[in-house]
Amino acid sequence: MGYRVLMLESNQQVSQGMSGYFNSKGMEMVCCSTANEAKAYLSRKGTHFDLAILAIRIGDDNEGGNEVINWMEQQGIKMPRIIIFEFDDEQYTEKVYDYNCEHRIAKPCPSWELYSSAEKAIANSQRVAKRGLVLSAGGITLDERNPCRYFKEGDETERSLPSKQYELLRVLMENAGYTCKKEVLVTEVWGHEYESSRDDDMLKKAIWKLRQEIGDKDKKLIETISDKGYRFNGKGDSK
Repeated sequence: MGYRVLMLESNQQVSQGMSGYFNSKGMEMVCCSTANEAKAYLSRKGTHFDLAILAIRIGDDNEGGNEVINWMEQQGIKMPRIIIFEFDDEQYTEKVYDYNCEHRIAKPCPSWELYSSAEKAIANSQRVAKRGLVLSAGGITLDERNPCRYFKEGDETERSLPSKQYELLRVLMENAGYTCKKEVLVTEVWGHEYESSRDDDMLKKAIWKLRQEIGDKDKKLIETISDKGYRFNGKGDSK
């Protein structure tokens, strides 16, 4: 692929394992264990990264990945980010959505899951660069500068979605007015080929949850197309 990823993780055993997996897939990973080391890599002239993967501790903005995120914002460094997080108290669960990033993954996470998220984050960044940052359809707006958040028409309240539901909504909205086949949705959102009944049940549950989240209980916005897939009913627009 030729992509290059920076990973900040203080646990060297974890970062070495991830690095080995990423490199075996053709995606170069550069690992560092401190915020200063990460900032030095990102500041280096002539050095390019397609993605930053940053380990954070929720509730502590002056440590590790938290510090790097704040620094990147101050420096105006535009790059897709994934945060991997751990927390010691349930009260911090919702705070993970305060961080501006493409994906949020709880520790411990397997190498394949992080790699799949990295592929999607880079692809999304490239897609946004071509298409634009804002996607609107059916009275719903996604601003991909802050993934997993959305707005409803006539209401400025920012709402959050779990990452899989957000990805599912994004794919449906990008193809508004057209039927998205089940096989395509599974591949785009979950990253593997469709396998009949198992994935059919998984997709039905995900669609049900998404409908509940966006207030589509009458199934008019996300329409079920029998034996084929689903269609988002709403004129699409991007900016």
